[in-house]
Amino acid sequence: DWREWQSPKCRCLQCEALRVAALLKGCRMVVLLDIDNWGFESLATEPAAKTRLPEDCFFWLFYGAGFEAFWSLDLETADWAAYGKRRGAVDKTLFADLQQRQRLWFSPAGGHKQAADLAILQTVALLRNMHVVVVSGDRELRAAAAKKERSPAPDGKPRFVGTVAPTGKFGEVWGK
Repeated sequence: DWREWQSPKCRCLQCEALRVAALLKGCRMVVLLDIDNWGFESLATEPAAKTRLPEDCFFWLFYGAGFEAFWSLDLETADWAAYGKRRGAVDKTLFADLQQRQRLWFSPAGGHKQAADLAILQTVALLRNMHVVVVSGDRELRAAAAKKERSPAPDGKPRFVGTVAPTGKFGEVWGK
């Protein structure tokens, strides 16, 4: 339903990027995660202690219309520590850890087909000063992200765009 996307604040990608900019201070890499295709339940319930995430890494998650209704969540206000406990997690989860460190952001992408994919590709281009890793179960999105043209960073140093094809729990994909 299109009314799900009405919000008192603008959720276009440029406005989202402005809100995220302050959180990127001190980060060297941004992980863009397509949670429509993979990763949500794993990140929301997997113990943080099992997976060592770099301190200078930011997770920006994209989702399409209906995602919040399907999971019965408001992603902006969710308490990930409480959510993990409700889902049976004993220790702090990856989402709870990232939320506590302010290294987690959720962006709605729209209601059209492949909305999250398009938002991720636009974000790859926007983040020309950052190393970017795209994590998605969508092979076509990973291929497009790897080929995405980006303007050179102001300092002239190259920034990489990597892609990860997830196959299991997040800790298995990311490495321990």
